[in-house]
Amino acid sequence: MFDQCLTVCRDRCSAGPDLEEEIAETFAVDSDGDDSSDSGFDKPKSDQDMLPRRQLTSAECLHWMDSIFDQLWPKVDLAVKKIIKQIVEPKIQQKLPLLEGLTFTKFTLGTGVPQLGPVDVWAAPCHRKDEDRRGTELHMEVNLESEVDVELQYGAFTAGAKSLKLTGTIVVRFDPFLDKLPLIGGLVWYFLDPPVIHLSFVGVAQISQQFAVLEGTLMRLIDSLIARRLVLPNNMYRQLVKDEDIVDTATLRDPKPLGILRIRAIDGMNLVGNDFHLFRRRTSDPYLRLRLSADEWTSSTVYETCNPKWDEDATHDFLVYDTEQKLHIDLYDYGTVRDTLIGRARPMTVYELLKRSQTRIPLYAPDADLFSDHPGPTCGSLQFDFAWLRVTPERLQPDGCVVRLKMDQVWLPGSTELDWAECHVSLLDMEKISPAVSPCTDHGRAKQDTLGEMQLDIEYVMCFPIPTSKLEESVLRLSLIGSDKTVLGKCRIPLKDVAAAHLRHRRWPDLTLIGDDATAFDITSAFSNEPEPENKSGRADVTVSILGLVCVRQDSARRDMRRQKRLVTTGATSPSAPSPPRLPRRRPSQRDLRRASPKKQPLRLSLSHANTLGFGTMESLDWFNCFFGQLWPKLATYIKNMMEDRWGNVTQKMQATVPSILKDLHFSKFCLGQKTPVFGPVKVFEAPERIDQKGMNGAEIHLGVTLDSDADIQLSVMQLTVGVHSLKIRGDLLIRLEPFLSETPILGGIVVCFLNPPRISMKFSGLGRVVDNSMLASVVHHAIDRAVAKATVMPNVISVPIGTEAQGVDRALLRLPKPLGVLRVRACRASGLPGSRMHLLSATTSNPYLRLTVADDEWQSSVVNGTCDPIWSEEDVHCFLFFDSRQHMSIEVLEDGSFSQKRVLCQARTMNINDVINNSQEPIPLFGPPSNVDTEVDVETRCGMLELSCELLEPVAASMGDDELCMLRIKIDEVYVPKSLATEGAAIRARIRDRDIEKYTPIIQEPLSEQDAKIENDGEEGEEDWMQEARGRVDKSNAPAVFEIEYILYLLVRQEDFEKGTLEIELVSKKKSLIASRSVDLPKLAKSQSLSRAWGSKGRARMVLTGPDEAVCRADVDIIIMGLHPQKSKHRSRGHNPWGGKATNATAMCCCSTCTMQKQIRHLLGVAFKLAVDCIACLLGAAALILSLIPVLIGSKHRYIAPGSNQ
Repeated sequence: MFDQCLTVCRDRCSAGPDLEEEIAETFAVDSDGDDSSDSGFDKPKSDQDMLPRRQLTSAECLHWMDSIFDQLWPKVDLAVKKIIKQIVEPKIQQKLPLLEGLTFTKFTLGTGVPQLGPVDVWAAPCHRKDEDRRGTELHMEVNLESEVDVELQYGAFTAGAKSLKLTGTIVVRFDPFLDKLPLIGGLVWYFLDPPVIHLSFVGVAQISQQFAVLEGTLMRLIDSLIARRLVLPNNMYRQLVKDEDIVDTATLRDPKPLGILRIRAIDGMNLVGNDFHLFRRRTSDPYLRLRLSADEWTSSTVYETCNPKWDEDATHDFLVYDTEQKLHIDLYDYGTVRDTLIGRARPMTVYELLKRSQTRIPLYAPDADLFSDHPGPTCGSLQFDFAWLRVTPERLQPDGCVVRLKMDQVWLPGSTELDWAECHVSLLDMEKISPAVSPCTDHGRAKQDTLGEMQLDIEYVMCFPIPTSKLEESVLRLSLIGSDKTVLGKCRIPLKDVAAAHLRHRRWPDLTLIGDDATAFDITSAFSNEPEPENKSGRADVTVSILGLVCVRQDSARRDMRRQKRLVTTGATSPSAPSPPRLPRRRPSQRDLRRASPKKQPLRLSLSHANTLGFGTMESLDWFNCFFGQLWPKLATYIKNMMEDRWGNVTQKMQATVPSILKDLHFSKFCLGQKTPVFGPVKVFEAPERIDQKGMNGAEIHLGVTLDSDADIQLSVMQLTVGVHSLKIRGDLLIRLEPFLSETPILGGIVVCFLNPPRISMKFSGLGRVVDNSMLASVVHHAIDRAVAKATVMPNVISVPIGTEAQGVDRALLRLPKPLGVLRVRACRASGLPGSRMHLLSATTSNPYLRLTVADDEWQSSVVNGTCDPIWSEEDVHCFLFFDSRQHMSIEVLEDGSFSQKRVLCQARTMNINDVINNSQEPIPLFGPPSNVDTEVDVETRCGMLELSCELLEPVAASMGDDELCMLRIKIDEVYVPKSLATEGAAIRARIRDRDIEKYTPIIQEPLSEQDAKIENDGEEGEEDWMQEARGRVDKSNAPAVFEIEYILYLLVRQEDFEKGTLEIELVSKKKSLIASRSVDLPKLAKSQSLSRAWGSKGRARMVLTGPDEAVCRADVDIIIMGLHPQKSKHRSRGHNPWGGKATNATAMCCCSTCTMQKQIRHLLGVAFKLAVDCIACLLGAAALILSLIPVLIGSKHRYIAPGSNQ
């Protein structure tokens, strides 16, 4: 105990007043870290308990994000301009009738880019029942200083602003975490406290005085507009999962109150006298204006005094959603014409306020810098009484309660005409308004359900603190107000009915709303036999809950708040999260961070259109490692399900790369363990421009990834199981933010993948230990390498669309990047390769062949037997699609006929696409294989030279090209399948008939829900019943299942196939059984003027696919021919031989799977025969040795000779 006390004193000696409390915390009995250990009563754990935020990491700088904001800021400028014109300007005219003609003629945020950082990582608040899906929050400080150009016009006069300063803390919440794509259910962002905004106004001389009077009014109005939209409890959100059963939108937006801060104003002392009196001292008429987030309270006025004392009823309850929220205390002098600000206190967090209860709080001058260490002389002081009431769902206490109203959907008659609507809810003297929402639309029309009603997605939660004594007599009043200020419907909910329900929780999925011309409908009559009112105007889905409040002692409340931040130092983080560093004693300021690490100027590289622009910034990512540690369990579960799916995309792609005898190879178990990947360093690049998305570039973040995991992986094949107990992965993860939009949400989508295959090393367990030194070792290693490449290496990506297709965000382009070109590679020859086969009368030789890998594509050349200086035939050519010029080519030389690890004879250093093209027909040095995963090659071992001939083919849309090859771009969006055939998932297979050319889209396991499915008439004659449903002529149960394929396939086709070839578009199930197909005549496609054809877009008829049982399916398909044009590259003269000798030209051999298996079998038989000969030779040698020893063993005895004898 003494050691603990000494440690605390030593580490926290600078804490000052906190030292005694810190020592008390050290000896306190630690709880779960989410509940008070002394709350006034023994509180059992409940599923409805609110788990508060927990800090996971300390402050980290974010200078590397400056490069992203350099690109993003022009889009933000355009988006804010739209918001100003469409939202702010009408609000100003509405709030200030005198300024009805006020308009913004200019608005630009300037070139100043926001500075982000430092950043903290927090575990998001949630209910105990949702702890397994608990999300994560990023708290980031924002500092913006920019020379803006804002001009307002009022009649003949103009005025404007020339500079803007904004400082605040923005929170981005990722919640909830899911174990399937997109892994994150939604994004929510808001300001923790109202940001501090300073605008410098300018104007012409004619209205300078009038504008000065309006300056304060406009600033308060701007603050109010921001608070109503972006300050807790208000927020902006983006739902990433459409299914409401998985992610409820209202719950996602709910900030989840932690408790109530009850404030009672006591008195003031030595305040500034602002009112002049002739025969006595100056006095003021002081009153308080307190602000906590978006909530504001004004006290009563005490007249003609500088030492006011407020009554006992000068009390207000503030809902607290985050204990880091700050209370702003302003003191005003009431005036007949204008109120004057005469003093301000430092903004203080809830924790700091509880420490200052019933103590003097100093006031400073209105123009003082409250964030500096020395804000100036004091202007009096105030005294308050602060109390903390925590939300508890179990029981009602006399201290008070919180009424929680959750509104989901509202349905109105289909004939209702409105632009938007908002819900007004009043309780006692409180009134709250939900954000305005527009009717749900489908293809530009108002969405209607089966009853023909218009749907409004309110999806909002409101909380009202009230005294427990007023619960029985209080009534919630709901009113739905339209855009023309008319009441569309209203209702009354007596709270006594909710209090009498089980757990004080009640839901009305069809709450009746009545029109404005009658008394509001009382929900109590819904449970009686009374009929519904005749003037019913709609219905709503409403849930009301009553949460109790319990007063917590101030020392216990402060201890709990400190414990939430001390979890970092005590190590009580998530078991899957990495151990974060110790919290610093003081959060570094923006000035400190800039001094310590000055911002680097971005490095602009002049590259071709196929390359990106590098910025050259690298920093550590401790905060991101902690954030990813929270997400890792869900991501590991998703990877586990994907790998263990025997009919999934990864398994089928992996099986396609192994010999036919191993076609049953699959993962029976795939667990990545508890250790999380470590990320860092980071590099930021400018993303290449997408096809059909001109002017909407994005940004790329490259993260180094290191994973040393205690994995538990099992591969099964032919009733045998091979286990892997250790897995090491090294690679560079690419996070692409694209496209940038000029409207909210600014960011169109997120794409995550590996740019190149990561390096993988593994250790086997159990039976696998035998494999590690056997013939199957390379097969197992190669199978896992290919599985990872087929799942995570570009073009196989994880995409999360954020924007809508109406904003230009094409999901198909997000899921598959545009290929920048085709790399044609021909194996020429090699020299000086190591020999692996010994001969009695000649030098060692090998049977070498090449294995080249680009992205997820792999190619093996033919085998050249019996030489270390092979020359390959002219037919050893392969074409690789590449999607980024920074992608690498892996070059390996292997020995044919052996399954051991020694089959890799040598390999070259990896080269990017540009280096491969520049080294065409140049000798490439070869080295020995690497000894571990952290090295690329064994540079100490030189193993000869290799020559490749490389050619770059650039695709051009709507052309036949100059090469013998062309590219078919096949874009598939939605596929409509009868429900009877949609039980086993769906995928599209595109193949050229009578050619070994085919490709698959990823398998879509489940169709869209009926709510999200978009079904409309495709304009084709003879439409089916399920297509007539779009016109409302049949029941919705006959509607088809809609699979959102959203993918692009690229096929390399010979020019001769456009003379008599056929493209087959086939719809298959996850087990590759045919559902329906359609043939496309390639000669007809090539003769079309645009060299393309589209089905289902821009009002065209959808493609009709027919099945073997005459089933009819439809699809939105777009096919275009892209010609390939060879680019000139340097080629060295064939007259000079750089190899220094004559190469041996051996006969090339086929390398298909059948011939490969036959060669392997022949080689195994040869090895077995050689072993048998060696055994016979050993037996003969042993027999000869025994025969030679027999005379010695049975011969005469030894004969001794006497010393000195001559014998």
